[in-house]
Amino acid sequence: MNSNFTKKCVMSGLLIISGLISVNAQLTPNNPPATIDIYWNASPSENITNYWIYYGDSTGYYTNKIAVGNTTSATLASPLIVRGSVYYIAATAQDINGLESEFSNELIISVPGLPLPPGQLRNIAFNPLTQTISGWGIDDQLYNIERTSDFYEWTYIGNTISDDIGYFFLQDPTAPENYAFYRAYTLTFNNKS
Repeated sequence: MNSNFTKKCVMSGLLIISGLISVNAQLTPNNPPATIDIYWNASPSENITNYWIYYGDSTGYYTNKIAVGNTTSATLASPLIVRGSVYYIAATAQDINGLESEFSNELIISVPGLPLPPGQLRNIAFNPLTQTISGWGIDDQLYNIERTSDFYEWTYIGNTISDDIGYFFLQDPTAPENYAFYRAYTLTFNNKS
């Protein structure tokens, strides 16, 4: 794997990490940041003094690293992580001589953005036969629709205005054949007088 940081040597043992994302689902003026809790198996090598957490925004390319001490867990939070982003995370172990292990397995975490206010968007669905995205939300509301297949890069499909009972739809003639995920978001808009 590529990295901005140079490894000094290979130690025996394999680190295996796992993670858990924690997001407060309430939308408030002071909505707390998302956190990523990371756990790993202790290295079987003797004299471990520190573990390093590496993370970045593309697989195998870690632009940040954090020393977390001789522990088997860590938490990443704001300002280290940002809502609506995807992070690729790996760990290494370091011994008393400063020798560092190879990277652990890579953990991929997609941090959700802020939730919509309650009741704003009730559902969104895609019909592959008609290539139509439809949903229910607030009446007379402008919705922007985006599509992804990897939760990293989103493609703008278009926008639509919901009708007087909140129903909206939009064609996606370029939808991929295998799978896609859609999201709808709103701008401040209401055409009711």
